[in-house]
Amino acid sequence: MVSKNPQQAGFDRNLQHLYTEIAKLITSSLEVSEVIDAIMNEVKNYFRPRNWSLLRLDSTTHKLFFVVCDGIDQEIVKHIHLNIGEGIAGYVAKTGKSRIVDNVNEDPYFSSLVDKLTGFSTLSIIAVPIMFQQQVLGVIELVNTLESQPFTESDLKILETIADFAAIALTNAMRYEYMSSIAISDPLTGLYNRARLDKLIATSSKPASLTNKDSEGARLIVACVDVNNMKYVNDNYGHRVGDDVLIKTARLLQSCCNEKDLAFRTGGDEFLVVFVDVDKEAEAARLNYLHDQLEVYSKPVEPSQGFSFGIVSGRSREIVSLIANADNEMYKNKKGR
Repeated sequence: MVSKNPQQAGFDRNLQHLYTEIAKLITSSLEVSEVIDAIMNEVKNYFRPRNWSLLRLDSTTHKLFFVVCDGIDQEIVKHIHLNIGEGIAGYVAKTGKSRIVDNVNEDPYFSSLVDKLTGFSTLSIIAVPIMFQQQVLGVIELVNTLESQPFTESDLKILETIADFAAIALTNAMRYEYMSSIAISDPLTGLYNRARLDKLIATSSKPASLTNKDSEGARLIVACVDVNNMKYVNDNYGHRVGDDVLIKTARLLQSCCNEKDLAFRTGGDEFLVVFVDVDKEAEAARLNYLHDQLEVYSKPVEPSQGFSFGIVSGRSREIVSLIANADNEMYKNKKGR
C-alpha cells in the first residue's frame, strides 16, 4: 500500500474539514442569510480569493443580484442586477455550466460593470452554478487568488461540490420562507391574513412590536374596509370577477401604505389597514389625508360597488378597541350609502 505524502495528506484533511463543516451548516439554520454567510466564510478560508460573491437568481425578474460578497463594496454592488447571459456569472446562470477564466480580458463574456463601479481589477474568475433539480438558483464566483496563481480544475470540482451544498441550503430556506409566508398571508390578495392580525393583537401590549418609541406605545391609525354588495357582484358577474374586485381593493389599500404599514384581508370582503409609527404632530393631517384617499377609492366603478370604511387613531396598546371603533365607523358609513 502506497502511503500519501504529507502535503497530500494535509490537503485531504483540509478538504474533509471543509466538506464536514459545510454539511453541518446546511442543517444548522433555516435562515438563508445565516447559512450562506457561513458557507461562504468556509469558502473564503479554503480558497483565499481576493474577492468572492454569491448571486441569487430572481425567478420573477430573471436577473442575478448579489446576496453576499467580500473584497468589494457591498453597498455599491447591492444595487447591481445582471441579466441572464450578462457577464461570466450571467453566462453560467444561463447555461448551467461552470467556467474557469484565467484572463478575463480574453473572455468574450466578461463584463467590466462591477470593476468600473467598485474600482476593483478582475484578472481571473472561477464561477459555478447553484442548481437544484436542473433549476439554476444562483452563482458562486471567486475572483483573483491571493497568490495570483490561476484557479485549477481541482478548485472547480471542489467549488461545484460546495455549490451542491449551497443549493440544498437555499432550497430548504426558500421552502421554509414560502411555508412561513402562506401561513400568514391571504392566497388571493397577498395581504396578511387573520392569523397574522391575531398575532399582532396578541403582542400589541408590547410597544416594541410596533415601534421602539415610548413605553405607552406607538401612535396608530386603523382603517376597517368592507366591499359593498359583493353578493351582487358574484351573482351577476361571477366569482372570478368578484375575486378581481377583491384584488383591486387590496391594491388600492396597499397604495395608501408606507413600508411599515400592515394591510390585512380579515374576511371574505373585509379588510383592515394598520398605519404604524404615526408622528404625533402630523397625526391629524395624515388622518385627514388617508380619509380623503379612501373616500376617493371607495367610489363604485363598474362592476365594483365600491367599499365602505371607518378610520380612527390611537395608541398601539388600544389596538383592540381601535379596531372595534373603526369597524363601528365603517358600518355607520355603510348604512349611510
